Amino acid sequence: MARPLKEGLDYFPLDVDADYDDKFQLIETLHGPTGFAIIIKLFMKIYSQNFYYKWTETEQILFAKRVNVDINTLKTVIADCIKYDLFDNNLFNEFQILTSLGIQERYFTAIGRRKKQIVVLEYLLLNRSEVTNLCPKIVFANINRVNDDINTEQEGLMPTLSTQTKVKESKVNKSKAVGNEQEKNDGEISKDQPAATAYKFWEENVAITGLSEFDRELLKKLISLGGNELTVHAMKKAIELNRRRMKTVDTVLRGWLDNGVKTTAEADEHEKNWNGGANNNARAEPAKETVKISDKYNFEK
Repeated sequence: MARPLKEGLDYFPLDVDADYDDKFQLIETLHGPTGFAIIIKLFMKIYSQNFYYKWTETEQILFAKRVNVDINTLKTVIADCIKYDLFDNNLFNEFQILTSLGIQERYFTAIGRRKKQIVVLEYLLLNRSEVTNLCPKIVFANINRVNDDINTEQEGLMPTLSTQTKVKESKVNKSKAVGNEQEKNDGEISKDQPAATAYKFWEENVAITGLSEFDRELLKKLISLGGNELTVHAMKKAIELNRRRMKTVDTVLRGWLDNGVKTTAEADEHEKNWNGGANNNARAEPAKETVKISDKYNFEK
């Protein structure tokens, strides 16, 4: 039996001036030393396991007991951590996990020399290329192919994902199967001759192991609303925004359609005009890109 792959870290870097960071100071101001201690303890837990930590009711109860803190106090502290961007709000709302861009950068830098590591695409805040540069032997998988107890599945997953050749073959075969399935079963989508391109584009650029059933149904609706070409254009925009989830594609595409956009050229013009308007106030105080994205596309919290 193959030895389970190590996922967590034995240690993690902590800046000596971390307590001067605005985000840390906010939590410490609001909750005192207890708040600061909870953050550090939680970072220890995250890095010991992976680049994220599931934060469901079960984990909250166990963690509160482990650090000897009242569960309500713990929930309040973590809610403020999410509010003030110590942890990513979108990934927490969608997947109930705690992670951040900084956590991911430090984690993947630390595991750069490991032989293999399976990474759930939907949990990433970094670009895939950035992760690959830090860890050349990373294997990407969709959330529907990796469960919470990933060690129990690694023995079965690794033979199919262990080499680049097999990954590429899987992508090609899956794309062909998707195309054939759409032509056979999807009714109105099959009338749009290149419709399978949207599926293929998403799988080859984001979800190399295939779409989940939820994402497949959502993509089907998006193609019927905006057509294949505009849907793919919305996918490219989602990748550009580094929000690689089908819900983001849904938000971007519906935003365009609500503004009368019907073609990719109109979409580009819409983006140009909006960005031009946003840049008029650039001299005063440039807004963060995350704020622009939220204001512009009205992403759900």
